[in-house]
Amino acid sequence: MKKQHLYLTCLFALIFGIYLMVPASIAVIPLTSSICGWENIATPITDAENDVVKYSSTDDPGKGTPGDFHNEIDILNVSLQILFASNLDLVIWFATDPGDSLLYQYFILIDNNSDETADYIFFSDEPVEKIPAIAFYLMRISDGYYYHLGSWQSSKDVLSGWDFSTSQIRIYYMDEIIPEIASCKVAVIAAYLGDMDFIYADFLPLTPEAGIPGFLWASTLFGLLTLLGFVILFQKNRIRF
Repeated sequence: MKKQHLYLTCLFALIFGIYLMVPASIAVIPLTSSICGWENIATPITDAENDVVKYSSTDDPGKGTPGDFHNEIDILNVSLQILFASNLDLVIWFATDPGDSLLYQYFILIDNNSDETADYIFFSDEPVEKIPAIAFYLMRISDGYYYHLGSWQSSKDVLSGWDFSTSQIRIYYMDEIIPEIASCKVAVIAAYLGDMDFIYADFLPLTPEAGIPGFLWASTLFGLLTLLGFVILFQKNRIRF
C-alpha cells in the first residue's frame, strides 16, 4: 500500500503542475502559482497563531486540521526591516525558533509585477557544502538562474546572506537582490516532514479554518509535501516500500 501511495502522490504532483527533480538532494523547479494567495510586502503581513494544518498521509488532502502544532513552523509575521546601512531585509517570524534541518521545508514566492505569478522563489534544501544542515537558494524563474555572491549564475548555488536567529529567518539586503522588493507581493509556506504518518504546514497570507478550501490546490500542496516527505524519510531512514 505504501508503494502504491507513493506512486499516486508522484502522479498528483505532475498532474497539478508542481514539478520536482530529486537527485542526491531535493531541488525545486519553478512553483509559480501560489496555493495560499498573495499579499503586498510594503507593510508587515500578519498570520494567525496556532493555525498550522495537520494532514494525514492517507486521508483526503482537503481534510487538514488546523491547530496548535509545531510552533517552529507557525508563521506569525513577514516584513521588510532595515538593519544595516539602510538596506531592507526580508524577515519571517515564527512562534518559536524555526527548524534548521531537512525535516523542514520553506518556500517563499515573490511576485514583482503584481500579476500573481511568482518571478522569484526562495526554497530550502540540502546545502552544496554539507554545513550547515539546511540552506536557502533564490531562483529567478524567468531563466532558472540562482543568486550567489552578488550575481546571477546558471549553476545552483546557495544564497549568501541569510540567517536563522531567534524565532526568525532573515534574508539580508533584499533591495540589492530585487531592487523593487518593497512593491512586491509574497506568499510563504513552511512545513514539517519528520512524521511518517502526518505532514504539518503553515501558510501566509491564507489562514485556513477547516482545512485548505478547494480540493484542486489542496491536492497540489499535498502532492508536493508528501513527495518531499517520503524522499527525505527514505534518504534518512532507508525506508523500503
